[in-house]
Amino acid sequence: MDRKTNNLHDAPLSGWRGIAAYLGRNQSTVKRWAAARDLPVHRPQGSEARKGVPVYAFAAELDTWIRGHSRELLETASEPIGVLALPDTGNLSRPDASLPSRRHMLLGLVAAGLVASGSIAAVQLTGSTATQAVSEEARALYLEAGYLWQKRTAETLLQASDLLRRALAIAPNYADAEADLAIVYNLMVEYELRDADDGYELSRRSAQRAVSLDPRHARAHSVLGDIEFFWSRNYEAGLALLRKAVALDPRDATAHHWLASALMAKGQFGEAAKEIQLARQFEPMSRSIIVSHAMIDLGQNRPARARQSLEQLIRNEPAYRSPYRFLAFAELALKNYSAYLAALAQRFALTADATAALVVARGRQGLQADGIDGMIEAMALALRSGPAPADPYFVAHWLALAGAWPEAVEQLTRTPTRRFAYYGIDPAFTLARQDDAFHTILSQAGLPMT
Repeated sequence: MDRKTNNLHDAPLSGWRGIAAYLGRNQSTVKRWAAARDLPVHRPQGSEARKGVPVYAFAAELDTWIRGHSRELLETASEPIGVLALPDTGNLSRPDASLPSRRHMLLGLVAAGLVASGSIAAVQLTGSTATQAVSEEARALYLEAGYLWQKRTAETLLQASDLLRRALAIAPNYADAEADLAIVYNLMVEYELRDADDGYELSRRSAQRAVSLDPRHARAHSVLGDIEFFWSRNYEAGLALLRKAVALDPRDATAHHWLASALMAKGQFGEAAKEIQLARQFEPMSRSIIVSHAMIDLGQNRPARARQSLEQLIRNEPAYRSPYRFLAFAELALKNYSAYLAALAQRFALTADATAALVVARGRQGLQADGIDGMIEAMALALRSGPAPADPYFVAHWLALAGAWPEAVEQLTRTPTRRFAYYGIDPAFTLARQDDAFHTILSQAGLPMT
């Protein structure tokens, strides 16, 4: 099975049977690993979930999991497994009798420490699918795009948008693909790939089209609610749409995740915690959900717990930029000022924001010279005397640290994405959140109260 020729390694493995066959284990074991050992199995969302489309997995993710779970593989080595079903594609329509069983292949590779990405070719079950109206080619593009946009990097968002547009060119009435394209456009604003006016309008149009195709589409309602809440800043209308999304599909991880984000922005941390826990239950491998869970921990005054989960995520994915912002918040709340500056420095190295990095460098000098007061004063001076950093939220953050609350709120109003609401969990705003005058300024600016 030649990956380059047949591109099987990148194809999603369909259903518990296909995943079990790939791993050479029975379905009960694979389901147990998914529940208790974080086996990366994805569950369909939206209309596909309602139509009974099976779970799926990606070979590359399974190979990565295998490398860290050799003990589980060895302990279950004697399990009987079913017959591997290969795709009906030319001369690969039946198993090659000369190939060793996958069970023996896995055991040998694990024992030798040789299981690596690309070393085991993927197999995919054939047969009917519950989405008869969508071609297999369009569905494969949709699934691959879903894997990519969940990674939330500039590169993967661009790739996902291309795949989803290709899927829609093949299947113009594919509501799930249209809804995910709405999500991708929304995230492109967050990752500065599109300006807010353009990105959110494209996102809204795709979400509205998805709803026109499927009025019960949860993700499409989530996108509309998110735009209403964070962009239009119609908070109650946005929350109503987000709650409707959860009601339409209680098993949709995105619906729970985005509702949790809005509740957090409103300061409703208890309900937000329940929603994010449900999101993690349905999509335990999502790193963005893990970050949001840590953010809610910060809002509930649990900075040590937030730091622990963020540090674990960073150890696994050091190039993922999102956790560093909130790790900095946690360290600041814990009064670990050197660690706070280190987390910020890493964030700005990843985002290539030299201006913000200079503010951090000045803060480090101030900390060494005169402690926390010197750090705050040095950063405020650097901020006022030089060009503004790329992210207006960080300007608000440093101004709040310096006690310049009206100026900080002015910067929040200039923050076009959901970042404007981070003041509810940011320790730089701790004193401000306890001050009635600050709440008056928030109200006058049309920002949610926390």
